[in-house]
Amino acid sequence: MCAPHESQAHASHGASLFVAEVGEALRRAGSLSARITGRLARIDRTLCRAALVDARAGVTSEVVVDVSQVIGQLFHDGELVQVLGELSPPALATDPPTLRARILRNVDGLDLEAFERAVAGKHKFMAERGLA
Repeated sequence: MCAPHESQAHASHGASLFVAEVGEALRRAGSLSARITGRLARIDRTLCRAALVDARAGVTSEVVVDVSQVIGQLFHDGELVQVLGELSPPALATDPPTLRARILRNVDGLDLEAFERAVAGKHKFMAERGLA
């Protein structure tokens, strides 16, 4: 059984990202606090790992999620979720990045098209004001 990480003294609300945007965000900022929306896949409760995938636009992107801090929650393969946590680049360029989950919430039923437009609008607003 996996052991939870120590909690962070300061926890950010996280940058809103989709799985496909993670690579670019890591290139710009290195490690960062992020809120990532995607589908859960390949949950391994023994290793406290799951994959968060995004198959929008015909390209599948993936982030490894360390679920040790949320292992008591009920979650299942295929659920649409938002995960808030600390995102770090992979050790090897061929591996996916890792997100250490602080919060994992089910958002099945979320209108992804509307949510994607809202996130894009927020990113544009922040960039126009030099806040991104």
